[in-house]
Amino acid sequence: MDRREARELLARMLHTSPEMFSARMTAALREAVHAMGGTGAPPGQPVRAGFVGAIELPTIFYPGRGNARGLLIPGPEDRVAAAWSRLQAFYGLLLEGSSGGSPLHNALRDILDGKWSVATPRGIGPMVLTSDHGDQLRIPHDPRLLAIEVDEASCRASWALAFGADETRLIDLLAAAAIPLDVAPQGTVAAIDPEGKPMSANLMRIDEYMLRPAQTITATDQLETWLREWSRRLYTALLAEHTPRWTPASNEIRWERLNGSAKNAWCAWVRQHTGMRRLELAVRGFFANGGSEATLAVTVSSSCNRRAFLEDSFDHSGVDRFCAPGLDFGWQQSIYEYAHNRDLIAITEAPRHLLTAPPRQCLLNSFRWQSCSSPYESPLLPTFSSPDPIELRQRHMLRVSGVLDRAIPGPLDRSIGICPWLVVDNPLSVSDADRYTLAPPSGHAAARYVRDVGITEPVSGARGPITRLTSEELELLSPYGYIFLATD
Repeated sequence: MDRREARELLARMLHTSPEMFSARMTAALREAVHAMGGTGAPPGQPVRAGFVGAIELPTIFYPGRGNARGLLIPGPEDRVAAAWSRLQAFYGLLLEGSSGGSPLHNALRDILDGKWSVATPRGIGPMVLTSDHGDQLRIPHDPRLLAIEVDEASCRASWALAFGADETRLIDLLAAAAIPLDVAPQGTVAAIDPEGKPMSANLMRIDEYMLRPAQTITATDQLETWLREWSRRLYTALLAEHTPRWTPASNEIRWERLNGSAKNAWCAWVRQHTGMRRLELAVRGFFANGGSEATLAVTVSSSCNRRAFLEDSFDHSGVDRFCAPGLDFGWQQSIYEYAHNRDLIAITEAPRHLLTAPPRQCLLNSFRWQSCSSPYESPLLPTFSSPDPIELRQRHMLRVSGVLDRAIPGPLDRSIGICPWLVVDNPLSVSDADRYTLAPPSGHAAARYVRDVGITEPVSGARGPITRLTSEELELLSPYGYIFLATD
């Protein structure tokens, strides 16, 4: 097959998953790709991708006490998931004993907002909590955490904390059950010094302190090291913004003098942030598909100058493709413009709910992107107990005028819209109920995409797409630049 025949074949099959073709057609497609330079990156050349992340920080921080002495603890959060992340990270820094009452009931009172009752145990089933507003949480029975006690006088069974139980484990299980139901925790963290003076943070100035050429990792096992290093830089930038007269060296010393558990709590809080979680899932997907180098840049200001941020982070990085996993249309447009002006590749994403029905609390604009003030497409990353969750379809969106051609950035002949989101293993899972989560697809796609060819093989590192398309639907999507991912 010569180059002209290869181009004609690819023009008909571009952006279409091989699983929709017969084995013979798939073989022909791979032959065509080979004639044009091979699959993946050119032979012998690594795949280098730039990843853009964004996290929203609170603007108020409080000084800590006890093990958290010297630590600045973020203030209360209005968003349910962020409130739970804050409590999960910092609750264990100062556990104060309560006088009287059951330790389990005292812990639940300190963690949950409002009044909650605990149902009588039934065999080895879950512990059921019911609020005075009618909310109900079902907590899996973990023998290391929960025990069943029987009162000798009344022969009545009740739930209790197991001997040596870790209360932070209880928070993890409560959070996994509460976040999908939009149930918020208490806003109080015992490690906050009640006598301390709160500090307000200027996020734009913190972003300026953080701005520097992006760092590169070459394997998944380096991701945790990068996360801890970025978390340290964020903390020292917060100190620099709070006390400008201190030198960078003195801020580094203050970080080093923190208690080890305080450092771990700060790093855990950063990792659990919804913005950092989607970045981590995308990077894991990139390396699972053969990616060579991931260069990571994260902003903490929603009003940052995106062009300047991308230039300062990536101009001398050597990457050849970019993605903004799980971020909104504005960020997808920004990386498209940055890459296009440099003849590089932008792996942009399609809207999360392009063809599926959104949750009740989720509002979409006329182009299927979520209407919210945050920089995230789908602010909440849902978790699942099964690798095959079901979402209701909205097939009519394929034929609504003006949606498909305007839902992704760039002109039709150069635009890319990676879809759908992928079900993956949850690296922060605490029980069977949250064993799987949803990941933005651009990280997985970045390692497999070939310029002028698309993606010709299923991606690895995922359990499956959140929704599946028919051959007819794929034919409707393909002319607009959408690439529908198939999985191994």
